[in-house]
Amino acid sequence: MSDIALSSKKLLNDVLKPHTELALDLLKMVKSLNSNDPSHRFQIASIIIFLAGVDKTLSLAFELLYLAGKVDWKWMSPNPISKPPAGFIECTRGLTSKIIKLKDLGVDLTHLQWLVDLRNEYVHSCSIYTGYSERIDETEVNIQVKSSGTTISFPLSPMTYIHTQEIQNYANGIVELIGSFVDQTDWYEGWFKIAENVKNLPSNPEPEHTQIMNEPERLFEILSALNDKFVGDGAKLLLK
Repeated sequence: MSDIALSSKKLLNDVLKPHTELALDLLKMVKSLNSNDPSHRFQIASIIIFLAGVDKTLSLAFELLYLAGKVDWKWMSPNPISKPPAGFIECTRGLTSKIIKLKDLGVDLTHLQWLVDLRNEYVHSCSIYTGYSERIDETEVNIQVKSSGTTISFPLSPMTYIHTQEIQNYANGIVELIGSFVDQTDWYEGWFKIAENVKNLPSNPEPEHTQIMNEPERLFEILSALNDKFVGDGAKLLLK
């Protein structure tokens, strides 16, 4: 059995490590935890980079779980319009969906949700508000409720007070927890089944090979059709 079958932890760590290292470098650029010091903005930049790595790492975890038959292709890629091309095993779910699904499977990463929510608020939140709001007038005893016109609101860089050791601890814990869970499955059997079956696919199949030679501008179109024919969505034809 190849070393790759011994543990998924190295594979997961290889995905997460570059993001963790960049996140740590960014945090080290924070000079003070003071809103008057613009260097505090490196905190949210660090969190965004780190969570991008977590997202990719969980994608790989689910792709291995797919090989083990623990999740189905419809969950991995629920939108047929944006599904990965044939030949690609890819989890298109968002980070929160992955965390929720892992909890359903018995792996709890919900302690990361506060970072995800913070990231999402900073990255996505922008709104125009028109309506009622409370107003405090020094000349009035009671709170006033009055309508107001259009107001644009969006969050500035938040203060998180997160430190390098916390990021590193999160990274180590994710790899250990997810890797231990994934390695309880037979994901490597699906991995090796694909590796063996792909060897039996025809080389230079016709008429596709001739079509490529005659119309090289259609290369990717023809290769895509070949993958549809011989590999299938989620490599399902090679997992039989």
